[in-house]
Amino acid sequence: MSESGRSLIEVPAGGRLFEGHFPGRPILPGVAQIGLVLAAMSAGRGPWPELSEIISMRLRRLVGPGDRLELGLAERPDRRVRLTLERDGVVVTQGEFRLGPARPAVESGRALQDEASVRPLPVEQLLPHRPPMRLLERLVAIAPRGLRATARVPAGCGLVHAGRAHGSVAIEAAAQAAAAWEAALRAGGAGGAEPRVGYLVAIREVEFGTAEIPVDCPFDVAVHLRDAELPLSRYDFEAAREGRVLARGQIATMLAGPEPD
Repeated sequence: MSESGRSLIEVPAGGRLFEGHFPGRPILPGVAQIGLVLAAMSAGRGPWPELSEIISMRLRRLVGPGDRLELGLAERPDRRVRLTLERDGVVVTQGEFRLGPARPAVESGRALQDEASVRPLPVEQLLPHRPPMRLLERLVAIAPRGLRATARVPAGCGLVHAGRAHGSVAIEAAAQAAAAWEAALRAGGAGGAEPRVGYLVAIREVEFGTAEIPVDCPFDVAVHLRDAELPLSRYDFEAAREGRVLARGQIATMLAGPEPD
């Protein structure tokens, strides 16, 4: 990649990236933008560049089927890369990340900070996502300010590229965990809440312990609420497998308004 440059990203008009996200209201998953940027940087010449850290990323506007996005990149000598995605001259996404290998996996140390209790809440009743884009499989524990769950990236998921799931897919699992916790909270922890569409709007200080997440293998994800000014909520998250960190950092989500009758 040159030190700076611009290129065009054409979002598919349909297909796997939108399958299950969301039925009847197709929206490009926020983390799919990371994959599209990395694919544009490789320009079909080989594997995607390695990504060790997302310093910050703000997703300002939704991206839909068939959108054409202009990508601007500026790389610094310390391997920090600043990016902007624009649609018709309007900024959709901006951010900064660091290239390089994922940091050696360390032992998972983050847990819910509140006493948690197991709740047999059905994930399909809490999330508007549908397979194969629904990564959350089972809630393990729920607490007043967070949730633990198991997740899995299905082979048919649109976030799988050439049989591999990039480490950033853990962020989507965290966003779904946050959405499930909010739905359970609205239902008083007893299930039966109507799923509400929400959006990933910010990513901060995400460190990757792996370049890839094994496809069709379960992993753990936990979110803990930092603060909220509804409809905006901010969370710490950690995704881990077999006690080793896949990714951890912060996300912010925005809850959409109720669907009209």
